[in-house]
Amino acid sequence: MKSIHILGLVIIPLIVFIACDEPMNPVETERIGPPSTFSATANKGAVHDISNVYTWPPIDPDQIEGASATLVRNKNGARMNIQTRELEPGHTYSVWMVVFDAPENCVEPNQCGLEDIMPLMDDPDADNPSEATIFGAVGGGLAGGNGQATFSGHAKPGDEANDVLFGDGSLDNPLTAEVHFVIRTHGPKIPGMIREQISTFNGGCEEGEPNEDLCEDLQFGVFPPPEVM
Repeated sequence: MKSIHILGLVIIPLIVFIACDEPMNPVETERIGPPSTFSATANKGAVHDISNVYTWPPIDPDQIEGASATLVRNKNGARMNIQTRELEPGHTYSVWMVVFDAPENCVEPNQCGLEDIMPLMDDPDADNPSEATIFGAVGGGLAGGNGQATFSGHAKPGDEANDVLFGDGSLDNPLTAEVHFVIRTHGPKIPGMIREQISTFNGGCEEGEPNEDLCEDLQFGVFPPPEVM
């Protein structure tokens, strides 16, 4: 399985905190990443998902101990919260998502992966049966002095996203979509450019900018389509 750079959902800010630990468990999978720890609860139309957080790339990744993400969704949209660690203190991070609005049409139904993304990375106008889209950003921010951070945001059908790589840049089917997230580093904070660093794909890393070539994907997680509606 090949590795690619992928990314994200949309909206709101940011910030930092929490504690520390160590560990890592390799996981083998044919998905874009390992299966999530999944918990779905139908409550007044809302579904609550829990995902582990893993090191990038999604080939034999390590689980980041003590890190997790939640996605609470209903027909009107979804809210995400990520609490993670093992980041570089004082560095800037953006959060991106891959949304599959028709995951039943993925090469492996309801287990979407790189094979559903690669053709669109090469040609954004290629056939897109899974209705995949990559767009950003779920409120990026700076890592705290302990290398930990909390990132939060929300998205709903019709939202206009930043940096749409392909697809419509929207979470059209909150209750049935498969959602992946990727945390991307933009290197040390750059005075006057922090907003670009935490909300655009290569903010601060373009040619001639202070952190040229430092942007890269570091962590990710997966929210499968809900099993309970």
